[in-house]
Formats: sequence, C-alpha cells, structure tokens
Amino acid sequence: MANTLGVNLHGVSYWSSQLPFLDHFKTASDWMPQNSKTGDKPQGIQLDLDENGWVKSLPKSGSGNYDSVQTLVNLISPAPGVKENYPSGKYVVLYEGEGKLEYGSDAKLDTSASKPGRDVINVTPSSKGISLSLTETDPKGTGNYLRNIRLVPEAEEKNYQKQVFNPTFVEKTDNYSTLRFMDWMGTNNSKQSDWQNRPTVDSSTYTYFNKGVPVEVMVDLANRTGANPWFNMPHQASDEYMANFAKVVKEKLNPNLKVYVEYSNEVWNGAFGQHQWAQEQGQKLGGDWTDWHSRRTEQMGDIWDKAFGNESDRVVTVLGAQNGNLQLTDQLMQKVKAYDPNTTVDAIGIAPYLGIFVTPNKQDWTLAESEVESWTKEPDGGLNKVFDYLNKTELPKQLDNISKHSEQAKKYGLDLVGYEGGQHLTGLNGSENNQAITDLFIEANRDPRMGQVYKEYLEGWDKLSGDSELVAYSDIVTPTKWGAWGALEHVNQSTSPKWEVIQDFINNGGNSQSATPVTQTASNGSDTLNHGQSQTEVKGYMHDRGVDILLGEDELTGGAGRDRFIYQDVQSQGDTITDFDHNQDAIDLRQIMSGPAYSGSNKFSDYLDLQQVGSDTAVRLDIDGSQKSGGFENLMMLSNVDASSLSPSNFVLS
Repeated sequence: MANTLGVNLHGVSYWSSQLPFLDHFKTASDWMPQNSKTGDKPQGIQLDLDENGWVKSLPKSGSGNYDSVQTLVNLISPAPGVKENYPSGKYVVLYEGEGKLEYGSDAKLDTSASKPGRDVINVTPSSKGISLSLTETDPKGTGNYLRNIRLVPEAEEKNYQKQVFNPTFVEKTDNYSTLRFMDWMGTNNSKQSDWQNRPTVDSSTYTYFNKGVPVEVMVDLANRTGANPWFNMPHQASDEYMANFAKVVKEKLNPNLKVYVEYSNEVWNGAFGQHQWAQEQGQKLGGDWTDWHSRRTEQMGDIWDKAFGNESDRVVTVLGAQNGNLQLTDQLMQKVKAYDPNTTVDAIGIAPYLGIFVTPNKQDWTLAESEVESWTKEPDGGLNKVFDYLNKTELPKQLDNISKHSEQAKKYGLDLVGYEGGQHLTGLNGSENNQAITDLFIEANRDPRMGQVYKEYLEGWDKLSGDSELVAYSDIVTPTKWGAWGALEHVNQSTSPKWEVIQDFINNGGNSQSATPVTQTASNGSDTLNHGQSQTEVKGYMHDRGVDILLGEDELTGGAGRDRFIYQDVQSQGDTITDFDHNQDAIDLRQIMSGPAYSGSNKFSDYLDLQQVGSDTAVRLDIDGSQKSGGFENLMMLSNVDASSLSPSNFVLS
C-alpha cells in the first residue's frame, strides 16, 4: 500500500544542484558591480534597476567606481555518481534591448553562431559556473536597455517557455504528496509586505535571497506533479497580500488539490527575523510574540477561507509550533481561541528532527564539540557512534514527541502535521567550522544505515500521527558544513540511502487506502480497462518474451487517481486513454526508450510528436528512433486532451 510524504524544496540559488528551471537565468545571482580596470568589486552600491531587476544604466566612462555588472549561474559542486555539475554543450542567451554581454568561467562565446538578441555559448561545466557580465546597456540613451535575459540549453530553446521546469527535476519531485515552498519563497527574514512588490513571472531571477519564486510558478509545479502546495505567508505580509495570493491559488490550482498555508516559518525561533518582528508586534498588543503569532495565524486562515469560498475545506491552516514544547502549543491554541472561538486553524505543525546538535560547549539539547570530535578519531571515523546515538537516543525521543503532540492535537480536534523532518546533524555556534565533524555528518548521511533510521522514523510517524502529512527536509541539496539536508545531493543523482527509503515508503508503506496502486492487464485483443479513484498502473498482456505490453486498440480508463500508463514495446499501438489528466497522469515509455535506437538527452522532442486531432491528441512515436527510416506512427490517442497542455513531465522516458 502507498503512503503520503511531502518534501520541502530547497531555496533557489545560483549554487543549487536542484536545477529546477530550463531557463537557468532564473537561478542567477544578483548583479554585482565590478571595475574592469582595477578588478575591484565595490560593495554597497545602489544599482539602477527596473521593477523586474534588469540594469537600466551603467556609469558613464570614468564617472564611477564600477563600469560593469556581473552575475553567476550554476556554481555547483560535484556530487557522487554525477558526471557533470550541470549539463554541458551549447546554450543560447536570449535577450531584448541593446547592450553587450561578455562570458567567462565555464562559458565561451561562439561569435560565428551569435547575433543580436541571441548569443550562443559553449559550456564546459566545472565548479566555477557561468559568468555573465553586462558591460554596456542602452548605448543610444533611448531607454532600450538590455533586459529579459534567458539562459537556455540550445536543445530546449523551443520548449522552455511552455515547459518551464527541468524534466529531471519534475521527475524527482513527482512522487511527493505535498511540496512545501518555504525556502522557494525566501520565507526566513523575508522583506515582502505589499502585493505590488511581490516576485512576478517576469522577475529577472527567482532566488530566495531576492524575492523568491512567484506564486504562479509554484502553482504550476504543484499542478504538474499533482502535489498539494504548502505556502508560507511572509511575516510582514498585509491582508491585501494574503488575499491576492490566495486568489491566485484558487484560480490556478488544480481543483482536486488542497493547499496548506502557514504564517511565516518557526516564528518561535529567535534565529530568524520573523521572531523579532512578531515580538515587537506582540508587545504592541500588550503581550509577546505568541500573541501576534496566534492572532495572525487565525487572521490568515480567515483570509484564505474567504478567498476559497464554498471550497474552503481545501484550505489547511497550519499553526506553527515547536517540537517537544507541548506547553507552548497549549499557550498558542488558547490565544487562538481567545481571539476567535470559531477558529480556522486546522492543524498543528511540528518539526520532529532526528538531531545531533554540536556546540563548542555542551548544553541541555546539544553535544560538546570535543565529544563528537573524539568520535572522528575512532577506526570507523565515528559512524558507529553517530548511528548508536540516533537509534538509542534520538529515534525513541522523537517518536515519543510525535505521540505526545498527536494526542495534544486530538484534544483540540486538529490534525498533527510535520512541516519539516528527517535527520538534523549539524554544528552550531562555531562548531560548523570543525571539518572533521562536517565530514563525519556528510558520510553518515551517505551511509546505508541512515536509510534504516529513516525507515523506522517514517513508519513511526505514520503509526503515531494517524497517517498525517510529514514534509521531509529537503529535496535536493549539496551537503556543506551547514548540513546534509537533501534526500539527493544533485538532481541527476540516481539514488541514495535516504532517497531509496523515502520512495519505498511512498510507494509501499503506510495505511492510505485511497492511494493503493492497481495494475490492470489487457488481453491480446480489443479490451476496455477501467478503474476508480485509486492510483492506477495499466499494463498490457504477457507475450512470449515475458514483457507486459499494451496491444491493439485497448481502451484505458485510469479513474480519478494519479495514473501511470506503462508501455513496454513499440507494438503497443492504437490504444485510447479516455481520461488522461495532464495535471497528474503519466505515460511511461521507459522500456521503449531504453533501447539503443532512442539515445540522446532530449528524447521528448527527438522521438515524440503530439498532434491535435479534433478534440483529441495523437501521441506519435518515431518508430525506429535514431535510425530515421521508419518515421512517426501513432502510439495512442488521448481523448479530450489539448496537445498544448502536455509537457515532458507527462512522459516518463528514462
């Protein structure tokens, strides 16, 4: 049986190995002033930027302490089992306006292939990334400054606007039930307050240290993956901001999905600016941060419920609490009910991390740096001590916390959800600079025993919380001294101990009846296959080579759940899928595409052709792949599907 498990998406940045977008410029750094004559990079300069972050002007020659600006993309470290830090080859740099761009580090301009508005660069990936320098803009002074820069692999030039997301990223994200966008929104220490200053689709970059990812893009990803989105409202957000944000979500989100909404993130945590801000607001109310946090959470829930109207049951308002601090949760809930007895709060959120927190000196909740450093001098480098501590101390402790918080939530008639969770092996207060401890924690995360810890942890959460939603932290992250957070270290990494257990838990664990995968088999003839609301896999009959295939004019109906239609032979032609949902269903062609005839990195555009036939879409396959002798033939028909609504994320090709 399948189970639900969500994931936090790591913040978008120019050093992230997540590589979520086909337009790599969306992950670019802020513009950095530089002086080409002296090599200086002056700090604290207010650049002349438009509302989307494009540079409108540069100082006239000799009139300033900088003469150009630079941005960096894909400054990514190597990861185990991944050949390239990011894809090599030709990229196109598309732009509007007049000016001059120069390229460096991993990129070299192909002058002969370039023209105004479209540069071609050859990229050889290293840990240096791609450097783009704007050395001239609006040379005629007409206001036609260089803008709308896009950095796209040449092979994706025709796809990036419609497809938006890197297909490999979508594939690695597709199985999760919920996507928490806290880091994508740059929630911690956010400066956002007014709706007019929000990030938009036209923003130059979507990095978390800028304004983050626009709501439209996050909803798009939720729709493509069929995952419930979890949004964190900025702590300074106005009522108008929240209402407009909720309106966009209501209008654009797949109506079959629900939405989690949380006020900021860890308002209890003094390390974040939102705590200090909430404390100031609480003092104005005659109390402290708990008064503001409880009141603003309730107000937020009211705003979102109103925006969703008669579909307000799709909104899950989460009250952020502190794991292990039951007294604080009681205090917050009492203040919520005092403010509004008919509270809109639906769930209490905790983060039951399996932690080894290391500080220079031992505290009640930490281990001393000297003790953990002594582990690293043992013959196995300290791994046995790490897993001994996790299994004998942390795992029992956190399962006990989960049990107590679950009972507390029931007392208030609420669900318990985990807004974050998983391992938390970190040095703090200077101990993060101890390289031996950093190396130990990274190796522990790569050790098969970490998978076993996760298995017991996830099964324990599932049992004790009553199959409530847990959102692991996080998806794809390069490990550093600040932690080894990712289930994977790189979007192109195939597996890891944590990843394997997470996927197995989603696919095979837990008690969720509605997500049970069902395999239905067609005979060697003309069949009609139907299934209800469960997750469905539809395969064909077993022929003499022992391969399940779909044969000859079968009619397939997956039902209301998330369905996968699996094709395992090019003979599987002429089928009709009657209820294909482009927001959640997938066509699995891996068995076909694994053959030598279907090579290359862009199998979707090379070997598939989508044609509109009345109200239906014909999916056509290059029948002999790269041999180019057989041409395209109809593989299947998708009833009442617009071809323009389909994207590579609807096809599993490798």
